[in-house]
Amino acid sequence: LAKRRLAPGGVMCQWLQLYRIFPSDVKLMLKTFHEEFPYVSVWSPIPGDVLLVGSQEPHQIRYEQLAERMAQPKVKESLARVMSDQPLLLLQTLLLSNDQVEQVTADVLHVHQDDQPLIEFNAPKALYLGGSTHEVNYAGLERFKAAPQTLVPDYPASKEDAAFYQALGDFWASRGEREKAKAAFERSIALQPTSKSLIQLARIHMANRQEISAQAALEEAVRLEPAAVIGYQLLARLAKDRGDLASAKGRYLEAATRQVPASQVAEEIGDCLRAASEFVAAAEYYRSANT
Repeated sequence: LAKRRLAPGGVMCQWLQLYRIFPSDVKLMLKTFHEEFPYVSVWSPIPGDVLLVGSQEPHQIRYEQLAERMAQPKVKESLARVMSDQPLLLLQTLLLSNDQVEQVTADVLHVHQDDQPLIEFNAPKALYLGGSTHEVNYAGLERFKAAPQTLVPDYPASKEDAAFYQALGDFWASRGEREKAKAAFERSIALQPTSKSLIQLARIHMANRQEISAQAALEEAVRLEPAAVIGYQLLARLAKDRGDLASAKGRYLEAATRQVPASQVAEEIGDCLRAASEFVAAAEYYRSANT
């Protein structure tokens, strides 16, 4: 029905969930969609969901044309909600192009039809699988991941500078994809180290309980930018977690001398001072946290 109503050059976009659905059914849906649309690409704008884009003609686009369309205020505002308002970033959400879709579905022998509604029977069973299928389905599709150049032949790889990798790291971190974020921040630092990238990398190390690596990144961040208050705060948290109250106190006070502590940080300083039996000073910071 949708195909018959498309104007020349039109495209069809279909949402598909990756959670609580069998991997075989994901492939079945891809096969069915591709059966009607000879040119298909698959995008992953947010974790757990993909978008299937289909057309009757190859939907390649020039980079400058893409950038011009994305610069439209309403388009830019909408994409900013998923941190994809830059053309280079949006193109990183491409999962599969046409060739990869065909590879993924090569062993699928049937399509979903009204008289063979396989999904109707499988979907209720998949509801009891829990959330683990999202990771399985996403990892399975990522094995075939397409390069942006497959849809944008003039993709400007030369624009992948330190700022791009910083933004890319923030993007992957916002999706909870730590290893991808870590790789992006490391690439940004290799090209041009900044306190922001180092601090973001340190946060990932802390989340992975890699305290030594986090410490090294934070030390370098405050060396590059002594005014990077959050760097001192994170160093203080690391010291406190390993029981080094003297170092934690020193780092917290370094942060406090550079910027009036926010309520949460003031409370952390109070906790640190109280643990060090400096009750009067702790009370001052607790009072500051509540004002």
